[in-house]
Amino acid sequence: MPVTRQTTYQPDEFRADIKEAIQSELHQFFKSSDFKTILSEAVNTLIEQSVQQATFPLIKRIKALETELTKVTIKANENEQYSRKYNLRIIGLVETDGEDCVQKVVQFVDEKLHLNIVKEEIDRAHRLGPKISNRSRPLIVKFKSYGTKAAICKRRKDLKGTQFYINEDLTKYTLICSNTLANIILILNLSGRRTVKY
Repeated sequence: MPVTRQTTYQPDEFRADIKEAIQSELHQFFKSSDFKTILSEAVNTLIEQSVQQATFPLIKRIKALETELTKVTIKANENEQYSRKYNLRIIGLVETDGEDCVQKVVQFVDEKLHLNIVKEEIDRAHRLGPKISNRSRPLIVKFKSYGTKAAICKRRKDLKGTQFYINEDLTKYTLICSNTLANIILILNLSGRRTVKY
């Protein structure tokens, strides 16, 4: 009967074999594309989390500042618009060298709107912007009383079909808001959803 020899592992040899096997597997894994993908994703996630944690307070602060800036801008615009309460812009008046803008307004109101006002009712009047050759600039006039301005505004319809226009002296911000609102109303009316007057 043949004798079977049994190979027995010593504890130290067994541990050495296990260690070598693990090291071999790890070495192969670290060289694999799977490891590179996992490592890349882990690093990217860590970076993204770190950036979010670092920037979150800044983003929150920026949003708070934007909100505050919007409030300040609106308030400043309200003050600026209020300062123009007595102003009107007249478009279409022919510009001449050395003109007396106040007298030109008085004459225009008398001839075109059939209203009698005197120079003393006008605080000041002047052209807007730099002079442009062969083109008349709008004329801005500030009245001393709101009543005078209101009376002129009521007669603006008399200018229909002429070259002349009388508009409120709106700030740039108010004009943008006004145009935006007018466009929204136009879209609503054209869509047939509702009829809105502006």
